[in-house]
Amino acid sequence: MLMRYCGGERDLWRVVQVPSVEDEDGRQLHRELERSKKERTGHRSRLQGLLVAQGIRLEPCQDFLARLDQRNSP
Repeated sequence: MLMRYCGGERDLWRVVQVPSVEDEDGRQLHRELERSKKERTGHRSRLQGLLVAQGIRLEPCQDFLARLDQRNSP
């Protein structure tokens, strides 16, 4: 590999900066937020699929719980 580096194939070797503990901790919050958003999307899609399978089609919106209570009121 060293012969390749000296021979002109410098793309094989790269300098890697190891992040500090503080930088890595800062990234962890962002990673968890992204994972939570993906989980939320997955749960929402699963629930909508289950509702559609039962013949119920509800569009989620801000007053979803109020509309659901109105449908269940006698």
